[in-house]
Amino acid sequence: MPERLLILNPGSTSTKAAVYDGTRPLFSRSIPHSNQDLAPFPTLNDQLDYRVALVRGLLAQERVDLSTLTAVVGRGGILPNIVAGGYQVNDALVDCLLHYPVFEHASNLGGVMALAFARPLVIPAYIYDPVVVDELEPIARITGLPEIPKESRGHALNSRAMARRYAEETLKRPFSDCTLIVQHIGGGGSTWLFHNGRAIDMYSDDDAGFFPTRCGRLQAMP
Repeated sequence: MPERLLILNPGSTSTKAAVYDGTRPLFSRSIPHSNQDLAPFPTLNDQLDYRVALVRGLLAQERVDLSTLTAVVGRGGILPNIVAGGYQVNDALVDCLLHYPVFEHASNLGGVMALAFARPLVIPAYIYDPVVVDELEPIARITGLPEIPKESRGHALNSRAMARRYAEETLKRPFSDCTLIVQHIGGGGSTWLFHNGRAIDMYSDDDAGFFPTRCGRLQAMP
């Protein structure tokens, strides 16, 4: 019997929810949020109950029996930099996401929402590969200012998933034995160098990348 997972992805303009049986999707939906929808909530944290209620309504509409879920996975938030992998959500992590994130971002609600669904069901809640995954080699941290070393911040979840999938399905080799360059292209984007399963270098749309909604680095000289 495969694991039945509820997946939650809160973003600035939508909340995405999906249910998977193993790797097979039962459904995947995106609930849009207009500026008018979010206007009644003074802070991001005030949106928590609103977003949870919307997902509960969606699950009821899709006739998902919550008692059949075995785990809930939320989008990872803007935590202090961590290594890649899955992290079980507990009260300490929720406190960090709500009150001590590196900066405010809708993804900070991912783990909190996951625990809101998981705790009444007595099942685990997780986050996985948030954008703050940092496994850079020391040389990759060097910038022109010693006081400001480079940090890894980008689309770790999708980039690592695609690297692993390409290694296993196309190269027929373990991800841990491969060296790959992965380009994530969305509204923003990031470029990653994976070596032996670790992201040893990367640059993101905050660094220099030119993407559909990012202008890239602009020359400072007139």
